[in-house]
Amino acid sequence: MKKGNYFSLSSFRNTKIFNYKTITSFEDACEVLNLDPNKFPDLSGVPLDYRRSIIAYHKLLIIYKAINDIWTPNYKNYYQVKFYPWIKGELIGSSSTRTHSYIGNLCCDSPEKAEFIIEHFKDEYIDYLLLPR
Repeated sequence: MKKGNYFSLSSFRNTKIFNYKTITSFEDACEVLNLDPNKFPDLSGVPLDYRRSIIAYHKLLIIYKAINDIWTPNYKNYYQVKFYPWIKGELIGSSSTRTHSYIGNLCCDSPEKAEFIIEHFKDEYIDYLLLPR
């Protein structure tokens, strides 16, 4: 390694460390990503029965992007472990998989993040899956 091709601790002195646990609402996620929480896609052509699910999915995509920070799932990389939150009745948890059979980009790089999301954003998942309230 050539001299000077490294980072020193002093270069990070003014860098704020990201803490995903500060994101406890959709509005918090929007603030992290500098988005307007009141802007939603136009759903005028979508049947009323599906609008709740689409709005919830929109919110979840933003929440995941904010919580995952710089990590993004790479579906071409079979060896990249992805963690997906799951709801089964009242059971809440997370699981990892190396398949593509789960909900697209709604995954994390750690089980802690997946569990955090399902604990704090369970209502969005209920709406996304069109489960009864």
